[in-house]
Amino acid sequence: MIAPKIMSILGIFLGRTTILNYEILFDDKDKVSVQVEPKTTPIKQEYIKLFGSYLAKIIYNFGGSNRQPSVMVLGTLTKIIKFGISPKTDCFKIAELDDVIQYSSKIDSVVTKYSGTLFGWRNGNQSIKTNFSSNPTEQQTVFGALALMQFAINENVDSENNLQILQKMTQGMMDMYEVGLGGSMRDIIGIPTAAFNEARTEG
Repeated sequence: MIAPKIMSILGIFLGRTTILNYEILFDDKDKVSVQVEPKTTPIKQEYIKLFGSYLAKIIYNFGGSNRQPSVMVLGTLTKIIKFGISPKTDCFKIAELDDVIQYSSKIDSVVTKYSGTLFGWRNGNQSIKTNFSSNPTEQQTVFGALALMQFAINENVDSENNLQILQKMTQGMMDMYEVGLGGSMRDIIGIPTAAFNEARTEG
């Protein structure tokens, strides 16, 4: 096993930089929150990339876009995209999950934490490192994706252009998952990167 310090040096040599660290926090009162520690600027569009990278990672972890947990998260995201993303979008309400869990900008008592890091590479790609809790549930993992989408919306409420990029990127990812992509390790980077770049070009 390669030591973390050596991996860090290797990452720098290969052109890897840390964009942000993130935490998805769950309390015992059916609330979920996202906390982010930015490591670069500008940062607003990086929150959109974070959502895309996390989504691609969990679809891969679930075994591809046709597996039941993947179908669940993609179905909820389809509802949001059809409704249309705006500064007032409440992802959990549109997905009809707000009676189960709600997003909060801050929670007091954390019982479950997902964390990780978003990296940028010299070639323009992004990659994500995810650290799930010791006993992650599929439901919480899905809620984590919605929480990151809500966080990205909340952080970009003053930018219609960025919200349109989020809308188009998510639709682009849905299109790729609809044809069966998502089960290959290269899809973790390839799908969100391609969808974001196309959405930004269109925007």
